[in-house]
Amino acid sequence: MLADANSIFPRLLSEEWRKRGYDVAVVTAFRNNYTTLPNGTPVLHSDDYESRIFQFIKNRLIRPCLRSLENQAPRYRKRFEQVTGIGADEWQPYFATFSTLLSQSIGLKNAAMSLKPRFVFGHEVTSYGVPTALCNGIPRILFPWGGDIFQYAETSPYMNWIARFALQKADLIVPSSITGARHIVNRFGISEKKVVAISWGVKSSQFQRCVSKKRQEVCAKWRIPPGATLILNARRFLPPWGCYQVLEAFCNLAHHNSNLHFVLLGGEGTKPHTDEAQSRVAKCGLSHRITILQGDTPLKDCAELMSISDVFVSQTGLGDMRSASVLQAASAGGVPVLSPLPEYREMEKNGFQGFYSKSRTAEAIHTALCEALSRRPRWPTIRAENSKYVSRYENWDSQMNSLLTVIENAEHLVHQKA
Repeated sequence: MLADANSIFPRLLSEEWRKRGYDVAVVTAFRNNYTTLPNGTPVLHSDDYESRIFQFIKNRLIRPCLRSLENQAPRYRKRFEQVTGIGADEWQPYFATFSTLLSQSIGLKNAAMSLKPRFVFGHEVTSYGVPTALCNGIPRILFPWGGDIFQYAETSPYMNWIARFALQKADLIVPSSITGARHIVNRFGISEKKVVAISWGVKSSQFQRCVSKKRQEVCAKWRIPPGATLILNARRFLPPWGCYQVLEAFCNLAHHNSNLHFVLLGGEGTKPHTDEAQSRVAKCGLSHRITILQGDTPLKDCAELMSISDVFVSQTGLGDMRSASVLQAASAGGVPVLSPLPEYREMEKNGFQGFYSKSRTAEAIHTALCEALSRRPRWPTIRAENSKYVSRYENWDSQMNSLLTVIENAEHLVHQKA
């Protein structure tokens, strides 16, 4: 896999594949203090596969040139805002930010090919897509994350080129959503034959409803009143995930309903925002009503909080795939309150149920939460239907089988062409 070794996605997938007998390694661009992941997967770093001459040229010539190109390129902010539906300055990864990865593409490719792999699996199109595409002669599979194809590609002509080049060179593209697959075909002109939508699903045994005495114990651990109705923001506390709109809606609800308690997850890179949230909550006198987690939260803790949540919120904008967080929280029995994304409507066709905000404003989120709370008698039905949906369509083992099957089919086709 070519990926950020710190990300949960390559960690989950490498662990699963190793259990199934695959010899997996992760090739990454950023130097870390470890050579293996916690699950035992070896980690290779691109710098170790570059000559000193190339490193000198990269640092003194290639990277400055890439940054210079970005400074001259139109960012077409209006287009970015129109296409993504978010503010032009809200989340805009500039070309120079990714030029580090682009300039390390040769080292990443060399590291991957040194292993003589059966195939390469690149995570996130606009970061590890180009080095994946350079691995000629073996099947090249890309796993888009969402923001890369929906948002990053709109930030500049160069990011558009990176995404298009990587997608066109890939032999197989496996987005985790139906709408993501459609977007890749329509936006980038990619053949439908090599784009297969496969959700990773959810490990239901890990995300189950916590009831009775056990729930009281978990509530006590997190200092949450056991009799309160718990509402969880199931996404990282970052602006692209509507963090401040959700916080405002939570504060408004807290002032009008004393039986509610709220939890906001932090996550990697969220500290400035969670600090701001704590300050706002304290000023409102709601610190005892709104629990804010700082830093990255272990998956075990996320699962535990999901297991006692009555309602959960996910208010991402365009760029979300079939969210693992949404599937996990629904599997744990939370009643969904979601942003109005097309992917959730696709899930509805197979039985998924929830409530939807009309937009991602604080007022719309507040209204949707009020509707969900007012229709409490429906909650058992929603939980039962979502449990059926997850069991039938989002079983982790079945989805992993499907993913490996399409990869092995791609292997066969590529070797036939060779």
